[in-house]
Amino acid sequence: MAGRFIVIEGLDGSGISTQTRRLASALDARNEPYYCTREPSDGPIGSQIRLALTGRVAFAPETLALLFAADRLDHVQHAIKPRLEAGVHVLCERHVLSSLAYQGSELADVEWVATINRPATRAIAPDLTLFLDVPPEVSLQRIDAGRHTRELFEHEAGLERTRQAFGRAIDRVRSAGGRVDILDAARAIGDVADDILTRVLEIIGRD
Repeated sequence: MAGRFIVIEGLDGSGISTQTRRLASALDARNEPYYCTREPSDGPIGSQIRLALTGRVAFAPETLALLFAADRLDHVQHAIKPRLEAGVHVLCERHVLSSLAYQGSELADVEWVATINRPATRAIAPDLTLFLDVPPEVSLQRIDAGRHTRELFEHEAGLERTRQAFGRAIDRVRSAGGRVDILDAARAIGDVADDILTRVLEIIGRD
């Protein structure tokens, strides 16, 4: 039986990494095989993207969108797909939805962003995407409490624009038949984690 592809999305500061770790621990306690990963990946292209996000190198928005798509293709081929085929559940922090939202909000042609990330050729459609929804002010409070610097998109106007872009991207994915569940991530961490686990167990066929 193939593994399930679970993606956790949201604004920076929404709790993506925290909730991925909690989900991994819960699956581990149930002896479910899983693999945690993220996008941008830790591969060579992903490393260049991270330099751009922290302001150490600069790329045109179109170039950055292409870098994300190239990193995703490499990530899918070498990390995600082989594990799914081996029956391992893959928990991924961010995937195509983030490109549709972040690059889609920066570029006028969101259709082009969708094309370079088309699931049939470059990405994999998740079995379940969990969107952790928080207001931008909550996002920034958490970012500032957790580290000393902000990244490229981390300011209130940019986060609000991106949150709206996520909403449009979610509508797009849902209209194509994908499942995206929106969770109120401003709640207590444990409550959000319980909500996530319930939905994931449903997808992987466990109770």
